[in-house]
Amino acid sequence: APLPPGPPADPLIGHIRLIPPDDQGDVVHLKVLNKTLIILNSVEAAVELLDKRSMNNSGRPALPVYNLLGTGESFAFMEYGKKYRTERRLVQQYLSKAKAKEHRPIQTREARILVQKFLLEHDQNHADLLLRLSAAIIIEISYGNQIFSSDDPYLKIADDACMSTALSVQYFPSWFPGTHYAYYARSMRPKIEALKNYPVARLQEEILAAQEEIDAVIGAQRLPEFHDREQLPYIECLLQEVLRYMLTPNLIHLLLLMNVADGIKHYPQVR
Repeated sequence: APLPPGPPADPLIGHIRLIPPDDQGDVVHLKVLNKTLIILNSVEAAVELLDKRSMNNSGRPALPVYNLLGTGESFAFMEYGKKYRTERRLVQQYLSKAKAKEHRPIQTREARILVQKFLLEHDQNHADLLLRLSAAIIIEISYGNQIFSSDDPYLKIADDACMSTALSVQYFPSWFPGTHYAYYARSMRPKIEALKNYPVARLQEEILAAQEEIDAVIGAQRLPEFHDREQLPYIECLLQEVLRYMLTPNLIHLLLLMNVADGIKHYPQVR
């Protein structure tokens, strides 16, 4: 079947060595060894194939490393089928836009605990405190267990599992199936570390403007609430930018049924 246009490839290994930076179009194909990858380069293409035609494109490729680590049955990596549809309904039931408002008291409480820890626990790593915030909210919404201390067994299990998985994947060779990103991630780490502090040091005026808006609208007698967002347009813009800046992880989809995109047919087993 004809494939979308793609950059020039090497014999046998395809595009594994080099992907040209120039724009190749909305729908592009790449060849990595014996695998054909379809890259969606625009919002329109992504909405058309992953949203409007999600029934055809909701499969997940087999990733042996996740099965070895015991995470192959997690919702993110589960193959499309009856079990996946059942779990998706459960997720939508509790994480829909309307239902999410019911979780605001948990988010508010944990956010205030975070601020308190920032002020009182000067020796604590801020990144660790932010991770605790996320874990506490997720664990309480998922299991109904409120986190009261860093010794909580739910928190310890989650932390140990994440650390074990991360360390295990870290030491797999980059050519191992499902861990091809490992080499790239390791090479980018110094740049990501530098990126954490440099922009913040240049945003002192913006941080001051945000504080001034909170002081003007909220005052010094209480902390902001969710219902204050409409009166805090500058804070809302900062919030949206923070959420936009960190992109959602892009999980590979596996084509289940034949599609036509840009007039070109795509068949199953194309990723």
